[in-house]
Amino acid sequence: MPAEPPVSDAPPRVTERYYEFDDVPGVHRLRVHRSSYVTDVLMMSPQVQPGRALATFQVRPVDATNVRSFIAYLWTQHEDTLEGQKVLSSFATDAPTEVVHSMYVLRLVTGPQMRDRIELKLLQYHVSKTTGVVTASISSIRDIRVGLF
Repeated sequence: MPAEPPVSDAPPRVTERYYEFDDVPGVHRLRVHRSSYVTDVLMMSPQVQPGRALATFQVRPVDATNVRSFIAYLWTQHEDTLEGQKVLSSFATDAPTEVVHSMYVLRLVTGPQMRDRIELKLLQYHVSKTTGVVTASISSIRDIRVGLF
């Protein structure tokens, strides 16, 4: 029977947003969202389907400051959102029934046997003030093809 990997004896780190456990010290961490902060997390990928619920934000009141911090946190928790992408601008708008967090994102797409592309997209995350449910929409602003192909 193979030996089990070492487990850290250190207590978990506890923040307002998550619990973080060390599995193998210095090598792997496990982060669990606190249910008092967010529940029902699906994903924050830019390939989301418009109108589909992505998560439920639990902090009240739902305001521009809380939502900005929340979206930034979830954005950094998903590796697929970070690969080859850069947030150029990020801001929240407070509306009567929701807070809309907008992000202009630049992405470099490269690969063998293809022309490189630079994509500029607008991601908008909508957070209901009454339920905390998060939905998203995405718009393509510009697609620039570069290269010799």
